[in-house]
Amino acid sequence: MSSVIPPPLPPLPPSHSRNGSLSSTPHPPTPPQPHALHSPTADADRALIEGLKGKSVAELKELLETEGLLEAFWESQSPIAKEYRQLEREAWKPNEELADRIMSIRTTLDLCRTDTDAKLRDSASLYRTWRQTEEHMYSALSPLSPPSLQQHLNACTTSASEVSDALAESFLEEGGDLGAFLRTYREGRKTVRLGEVQGQRWAEGRVGGL
Repeated sequence: MSSVIPPPLPPLPPSHSRNGSLSSTPHPPTPPQPHALHSPTADADRALIEGLKGKSVAELKELLETEGLLEAFWESQSPIAKEYRQLEREAWKPNEELADRIMSIRTTLDLCRTDTDAKLRDSASLYRTWRQTEEHMYSALSPLSPPSLQQHLNACTTSASEVSDALAESFLEEGGDLGAFLRTYREGRKTVRLGEVQGQRWAEGRVGGL
């Protein structure tokens, strides 16, 4: 029996040798790891921690309770503290300017609100005064209203008719100067007739002789 010869192995990629090691083909450089980057803030924190290590509890308490002392100590320990504070102040400057503008606008707004409130109170007071004046005006004009005038005309006509009737009865019972009686009676009846005609026109809506 003849032996079976296995097929030959495929060739390796150009970047590898037969023993599995990398070839001399160049590869892209490995990017730096995050921990290799320099952090100024971390340096400042380390400097502050180193400066606080030798402090006693009483000294640490004084640093915390005394206003501005901890910040001054940090600036004295860290080489970038002053630069950091300057950058912080510059970053806060637009906010401070905006705060000043807001306070100025708020002051103006408060003045406008106070002025508007005073004007509203004055307007309400003037409105109440006008309402009282209007009531007095309508009360004064009430006797001159069309219903009142019509009622007054009817009352005067009735009164004139009663006077002329009483004059006629008195003349018939007691007598007197006929000429004087006729003149007075005619004037009275004329007034009564005129009142009746005007009352009729008023009732028909033809006031003023229309």
